[in-house]
Amino acid sequence: KTKNLPKLFLSCINELVRRGEIEYRLGLYAAHPILNNEKKIQLRTIDPIQFQVHSSINNVKLDEIPYSRAFYELYQGAIYMHQAKPFLITKLDIKKYIAIAQPLKHCAYYTSAQNHTDADPIDILDIWPLGNICRTG
Repeated sequence: KTKNLPKLFLSCINELVRRGEIEYRLGLYAAHPILNNEKKIQLRTIDPIQFQVHSSINNVKLDEIPYSRAFYELYQGAIYMHQAKPFLITKLDIKKYIAIAQPLKHCAYYTSAQNHTDADPIDILDIWPLGNICRTG
């Protein structure tokens, strides 16, 4: 309701209406239909390429995974969880950006590729005491 809005805010709203960036309809302010781009904007990711995960049973699209995560989650042989149901990834088509997933009746685990490197020292050459490097006061 416009009568309850502070004057400064209302003047900003009126300016946006004057410029055609928003419109007032049915008692509400809304983005102008020409500028209404919510279907074009990705809310989950900024990755421009998405892999689609399709069911092997009926080819229905189950999910979309960003390109940057696809090779960690959708590799062939991976157990992929979708809405708490396990799927076996049987194919990853990197040209079409599609993964084919076969539903499993029961699986007590899922897989995840390791995305960090463990560095284990082979030999310790020397050890130096740190001394009193942290002082208070």
